[in-house]
Amino acid sequence: MIDTIKFRVPIGGNFYNIIKAKSHQSVRRDNGLLGMQDWERLDGAVAVEPYRTKVGVFAFDETSVYLECSLPKIVYGHNVKMFYPSQLLPTVELLEKTLRSYYGNFPSYRLWLVQRLDMCYAYKFSSHLEALRVLDFLSVLRYPRKSIHNYPKESVNWGGRSYNMKFYLKELEFYKKGMKEMIMNGFEREADEALALSKGVLRFEITFRKAKLIDLFKEEVNNNMDPLYPGKNIYIKDILKKDLYINTLNQYLETLLGGIDKRSMSFEVAIELLKKAFGKDKPLRLFNFYTNYYSKDPYIRKIIRKEYNSSNIRRNLESLHEAGVGIPNDDNSVPFDLTIPNINAVNADSLLLPAQQGEEFKQ
Repeated sequence: MIDTIKFRVPIGGNFYNIIKAKSHQSVRRDNGLLGMQDWERLDGAVAVEPYRTKVGVFAFDETSVYLECSLPKIVYGHNVKMFYPSQLLPTVELLEKTLRSYYGNFPSYRLWLVQRLDMCYAYKFSSHLEALRVLDFLSVLRYPRKSIHNYPKESVNWGGRSYNMKFYLKELEFYKKGMKEMIMNGFEREADEALALSKGVLRFEITFRKAKLIDLFKEEVNNNMDPLYPGKNIYIKDILKKDLYINTLNQYLETLLGGIDKRSMSFEVAIELLKKAFGKDKPLRLFNFYTNYYSKDPYIRKIIRKEYNSSNIRRNLESLHEAGVGIPNDDNSVPFDLTIPNINAVNADSLLLPAQQGEEFKQ
């Protein structure tokens, strides 16, 4: 549920020199308001055992050093499996220990300030084709005030400045990137196992940057006001709650789906639900909107968005939600479910599943 994370670590001038001694130094020259200015950047890295996972260490001035890494890669050697909040503290303790060993000293992880947080969920389907079929449906969706970038048979992205979202097929992404890293580090057998596990995995990921994190953690930010560390700060202690990830992922997924149920259903079931919820005329009108709004044909979707104003679209989507209508899937001969948490996650945690799903997971 967590992947890449970035921290800002407050430091002093003496420690900056220690970082500098073990980093690559580069200088960038910009023509700013005060004339030509030189900006120094330090780039370093440490390798965390047992998988020699690279953690980026970089700095721009003497006040702070930045850390960036993939947490599941530290634990598993790859990020095909999900990393859960319960794994966070022992992992950052290991990272701190590694940094202290490499630099001779390092500030406690309790002082690290979160700058970026990637939340994710990985669904495991029975085949690559089934995962691709779900990705094809997701590619027709639009997210409010987000640009869309669709890469057929690979991924679909909804971009923005403070946060962005994407769904993508994990097998292809891992084969291009993560697998090569593992083999280079001497873990060829583990890389093959991870590639096999990645088949049929569809991953949902949201990257939150500092500005959006401040909005997500308003209460924690207000409680963290400290004259020694001025600014709006988020600490590791603030991101430990498992419900935070489940609720946030569900919230953004529901907005993407337009409020319809996260489980697929046939057109026959959808029209019956509409008839049950509303009178004689409304169900047929809503069904017509439903089939066209989520149509695979981009021309039909374009007509709907052109002919319906935003208020009408919102009211229709609210009615579909009220009736419990789910993701359109023709005859639903191969049903799927995007609920979070989900028994069909790549490495489902039974403690996070609803009671009924949790019992099925244990059997």
